[in-house]
Amino acid sequence: GVKEAVLLDNAVACLRNVCCGSPDICEQVGAAGGVSVLASLVSQGSHETPPPWCLEELMVNALFCLANLSLECDANRVHVLQSGITQRTMLVAGKGAVEGGAKRPSEAACLLLQSLSLNPRCRLRLVERDCVRLMFDVMSSPGAAPGQVAGTAGTVLHLSRTAGQTQKYVALGGLVLTAKMLYESSHPAALKTLLELVMALAADDEHRRALMQEGAVRATLNLLDQQRRSPVPICELACECLALFAADPGAKLHMQKIGVEKVLSEFGDAKQNRFKSERVSHASRLALSLLSRLPPPQQA
Repeated sequence: GVKEAVLLDNAVACLRNVCCGSPDICEQVGAAGGVSVLASLVSQGSHETPPPWCLEELMVNALFCLANLSLECDANRVHVLQSGITQRTMLVAGKGAVEGGAKRPSEAACLLLQSLSLNPRCRLRLVERDCVRLMFDVMSSPGAAPGQVAGTAGTVLHLSRTAGQTQKYVALGGLVLTAKMLYESSHPAALKTLLELVMALAADDEHRRALMQEGAVRATLNLLDQQRRSPVPICELACECLALFAADPGAKLHMQKIGVEKVLSEFGDAKQNRFKSERVSHASRLALSLLSRLPPPQQA
């Protein structure tokens, strides 16, 4: 009955928290058959008519739990793939992209896809099912939730290791979307994967300039604003991202104009900067030296 369903849900929620960030526990849970049990909860819970004991919250917690288990352990990614719920997971993720669609199940599904996409075999399966387009649709849906943004950006980042997937994302309008989401997001998990995605996309000269035109550099600089109180790991990534753009001679004028040097000049000393972070000071010094020694771009 309902009582058992609530107990089961509490047990899965507890497991979800226990395995978060612990590779050892994730391996043990997987080896004990935990992935198969959770996958069957997802399978039953995502049916048109789920059994009465399988509450939506239970399916959502099972997805979150699988996302945690698969993030830390490759064997678990393979277990999930073999359990046959990849298409179900994509379906649940996509439902959150339609107007009025449930955001929370979609968040959990997107985070699971992000974990799965770390494995080459899983990537192949996701590419076959046009996952990049799905991730674009979910990320660009109105009022996308933090887990949707984090999961979709992370999945696109991992899928970009497969030939043709970055081009597909860019062709859909991915550069504009990534810059826009970086500007609008405030949740650390979403900002982390967005910054990582920006850095991966910016490896290409053309993409880097397009990102700059769309405001990605300005959005990254905004994260360092004292009022934002961004967590230190986000500020570290933001400084590294700015250093990557600073290496492009074509970015110099833009970066000077928006005041990058003024902001970064405060961070050069790890003991003095407000983050007490060596990564921040190293990246800041690198960006400043790149900006100061580049010749101005040739006037056409």
